[in-house]
Amino acid sequence: MGTSATIAASFPAGPLSRPLRRLCDRLGMDVRFDQLAAGLVQFRRQAGGRGRDWDIVVLRTVDWMDAAPDGRAARRERFAENLSAFLAGLDGPGGPAVGSIVCLYPSPPGASAADVARCEAELVDRLSRAQRTTLITASQVVPRYRVGDASCQEVDGEPVYGNELHTAFAAEIARAVHARERRPVKVIAVDADYTLWEGVCAESGERGLRLGPGRESFQRMLLERRRQGVLLCLVTQNARQDVERAFDEHDFPLTLDDFALVEAGFEAKPTKLRRAAADLNAAPESFVFVDDNPGECARMRAEMPAVHTLRFPQDDKDVGAFLEHAWLLDPPDTGPVAVDRTQQYRAEVGRRRAMAQAADRERFLADLDLRLCVREARPEDVPRIAQMSDRVTQFTTCPSRRTQAAVARDLADEGRVCLVAEVADRFGDYGLTGVLEYSLTPAALHVWSWMLSCRVLHREVEHRLLRQLADRAAAGGVDALVFEVRRTDRNIPARSFLTRAGAEWIEQGDDGGRMRLTVEAAASPPPSAPPDDTREAREPEAGAPAGSAAPPPANAFLARLAEESADARALYESLFPRREDDGRPRTLGLWSAMLKQAWEEALGVEDVWHEDDLFGVWGATSVDVLKVCARIRQRCGVVLTLGEMLALPTVARQAENLMHRAPARIPVITRLRGGRGVPLVFLPPAGGLGYGYLELIRALGDEQTVLIAQAPELTGDETLLDLDALVRVYRAEILRLAGGDPVVLAGWSFGALLAYETAVAVEAGGGALAGLVLFDPPGREPPAPEPGRAEPGGADPGGARPEPAPGAALGRFFDLLDPRRTDAAALVALDREIFPGAEPLDAAAGREAVWRELLARLLADADEHQRNRLLIPELAPLDVLRGACVWKKNQELARAYRPTPGGHRSRTYVFAVADDGGGDGGDHVLAGVLGERTETRSYPIRPVAGLRAHSAMMEKENVALFAPDVSRLMTELRSRHSRPER
Repeated sequence: MGTSATIAASFPAGPLSRPLRRLCDRLGMDVRFDQLAAGLVQFRRQAGGRGRDWDIVVLRTVDWMDAAPDGRAARRERFAENLSAFLAGLDGPGGPAVGSIVCLYPSPPGASAADVARCEAELVDRLSRAQRTTLITASQVVPRYRVGDASCQEVDGEPVYGNELHTAFAAEIARAVHARERRPVKVIAVDADYTLWEGVCAESGERGLRLGPGRESFQRMLLERRRQGVLLCLVTQNARQDVERAFDEHDFPLTLDDFALVEAGFEAKPTKLRRAAADLNAAPESFVFVDDNPGECARMRAEMPAVHTLRFPQDDKDVGAFLEHAWLLDPPDTGPVAVDRTQQYRAEVGRRRAMAQAADRERFLADLDLRLCVREARPEDVPRIAQMSDRVTQFTTCPSRRTQAAVARDLADEGRVCLVAEVADRFGDYGLTGVLEYSLTPAALHVWSWMLSCRVLHREVEHRLLRQLADRAAAGGVDALVFEVRRTDRNIPARSFLTRAGAEWIEQGDDGGRMRLTVEAAASPPPSAPPDDTREAREPEAGAPAGSAAPPPANAFLARLAEESADARALYESLFPRREDDGRPRTLGLWSAMLKQAWEEALGVEDVWHEDDLFGVWGATSVDVLKVCARIRQRCGVVLTLGEMLALPTVARQAENLMHRAPARIPVITRLRGGRGVPLVFLPPAGGLGYGYLELIRALGDEQTVLIAQAPELTGDETLLDLDALVRVYRAEILRLAGGDPVVLAGWSFGALLAYETAVAVEAGGGALAGLVLFDPPGREPPAPEPGRAEPGGADPGGARPEPAPGAALGRFFDLLDPRRTDAAALVALDREIFPGAEPLDAAAGREAVWRELLARLLADADEHQRNRLLIPELAPLDVLRGACVWKKNQELARAYRPTPGGHRSRTYVFAVADDGGGDGGDHVLAGVLGERTETRSYPIRPVAGLRAHSAMMEKENVALFAPDVSRLMTELRSRHSRPER
């Protein structure tokens, strides 16, 4: 099951989601993000009670002040109102299951800087004390990730921050989520020489061992983790007596007693770590191994890939940055523990050695003198219960990681009883090692959760606790126990114990269900338990031979974060690496299409291919480069230099550079050609890319002002929008760009529906329209389209029924694709349906890796047309998936479309495909609402390259049929709506 998160922002923060999604994918976290519109104070109410794990809140202090009337007192009062409402929302009902993450972006400088600073200090103070809330501020992330520019710029009236700042915030959000989602770190195993100290303890001599500021901070961090319940293990190839002497002769923050185990001697470190895992009864994936020697790190990664291995910096001055970026060494969120776990685990080592020496298991248990105390939980038990929900993964009937606040709420529930079990024996006190939560109903004693530490398993504790439940059920007058059971790959011991005791499933699904056990069976003598039950879930990792498995992808990524201490720019480039071209034909994406258009305008040519050497093939000069740079700066606000453009001779390479240089999202509406007179605005077809109109735009000439719109889902956040939301976005952008002047709206296929609905909304909002131009609107009852025959750029045939696609796999992919669910598990299920005979994909590899493999399989099955026009509308594979989701979602909107009645006031011009019977193409879904002020012309559009006529309307040979009429129409409209010269 994945994790869900809701993002709310007080300003347009869409660019944050791109690195955040990529980071979650790299970490193997299946996180589904829902984007909410700005309106931050009310964001929890907008969530509408939907179940989610996280609320991610992005805000600026100034946004809570700007809506106030003039005057400093009014601004502070407005801020106080917003802050109080927000804090009430954090603590109110309907909140997230896990917690909230608040990102405080820097406010832009201004005359009210002092007021903003005071309000921001109050905001930080209040949020720092809020329960279940993680606060991330610019003052934290800017130095940690060495952000070069954290300033805010205004672009088209909107605040824009650079990719570096967004990436830094995204990293800290991912860090907070990962801390909760990953398996807890139980043991930190560290090397001694040049890790805990500088020098070799066997050769220290008179100078002794040196402890610089960096290594001292490292030791103090380890000591703090020990106090928080993490076990420390020393793994060194020094002799034991040399290690003991090193600690005796130096006043280190750590002492030898702080280590639960000391593995000294000259055996290989993986061998030592396997022995430590067995002695501590801890799975290898719960270990972090830290060593300064690159060779030792490489060996550990090869022989024990499940262990998190981190290479410690050799230079003491680099230790601080290492600790800043070592996410795996972050403190556990369960807080300090009340017992000394180091002493507990030392006692456990003694027990295991006694068991090895005992004649049999029965003799060992008899000599153990085990004592069990069962009582109702008290408030002081809350931290330990929360910690067990994090750490216990094997004997747990219903695994669920809970915060202390959640545990406290459950304890306050009068309908539930929470029992805790404390265990001791002749070796020492195990502490609180068991938790049972139940309710007594008229039919049964309902056990909601049962957790038991693996340290007390197979010592008859589980059997005695089961008898306790049976006694309480009998006292309550019921004859059965019902257990809530959730199935995971690690809680086999709990499920198999219930089965051996006689429990049977009464409700069962893929993820679990309920098991029923009679009181008589629960109270009877316990069944024999196999002693290796606790190893069932982790045997493959614990006993894996050297080099038998590759390290999990997240391990390698987390190691690079710590070892390289990357700044924000380097981290962004690692998330979105520059890719060498793979030789496959590509449809031009948002950036490459913009550059292609700019180069063709500068050179006065057509058909510049994205792999052409612009200087060798087309003879481009530095003057041409400067023209292109000026056009790009005007259209998307990115400043490109002459030097970098001359070093990148193709459109493809320039497009990748432009994509990485962009300070924010591509504008939803871009000015593609700056002519004069009334602007012509093209709304995108279903694929979401407005560049499908390029041939028509070229044919209209330089005098026409042209703006093209893209799907908002392709230019910013990925959240899929319905028709009303799309229209609101386009209406707002058009009214802002037009500034009260009239515009002409145009659209083809699904874009025609968008153009009509936007026209109605623009006029309703007081905007002026010079006309509405529709290219072959869909038919009245559009059939389900065939995606293998879409228009260029992934556009939608709308009402036309295309021929069957030659690539059957691609057609099936689009038939089965759920555009709102594309997590790794969903993609794996798609692959099984489409390619049942292929090797199954592994959802654990992450969304991006699964999609890359599925995309490769689809490409191998697709024909050249499909590869060129549909599957690769942008440069990155995940963007291909995003485009496919937009296409499918818009297909669904087209099928459900019903036009807004009442029409609009301006004149409409329809350019239609003549039907096979010679009709004028006027029978379309908008025919009943356009009214008498409509002119329709039809043209003998021909199929091209396997496309039906409708889908081929914007191909060059067909554009030539109607472009002259469109050009004359725009000349007329420019004349009719031209401004008198002043």
